[in-house]
Amino acid sequence: MSGEASEKKIVAEEIRSILAIADRLYKRDPARFKKIIVWVNWASKDGWPNEMMLEALQILEGKELSGEPVDLWWPYLYRVMQKQRTQRLEREGEGYKKGDLNSIRSILSDVFRRADDLQVVKEADDA
Repeated sequence: MSGEASEKKIVAEEIRSILAIADRLYKRDPARFKKIIVWVNWASKDGWPNEMMLEALQILEGKELSGEPVDLWWPYLYRVMQKQRTQRLEREGEGYKKGDLNSIRSILSDVFRRADDLQVVKEADDA
């Protein structure tokens, strides 16, 4: 299976999972979750990644099942996804910082190696 086909399969599975959770929430309390599919469509059109929507819905469903219903679920899901986005950006930033340090180390190592090579050449010329 090609990488693109594999990625499409993952996306399709995420979408199925999102819709399954939305359906379970709706069936649990149709009056409260009558617009859950509208939220899914909004989040998707607003560019939120499927994995963030899925995780947010899983958290909401967990609260519902544990007896801690969230009255204002739409803004709650949005806050959960904002927090996820912030955490993701922080992780990416840390990755860039580590990458920058590795690049600097590599450059310095190369500079020092070349300086050592030049010293050897200079000593040979002086001899």
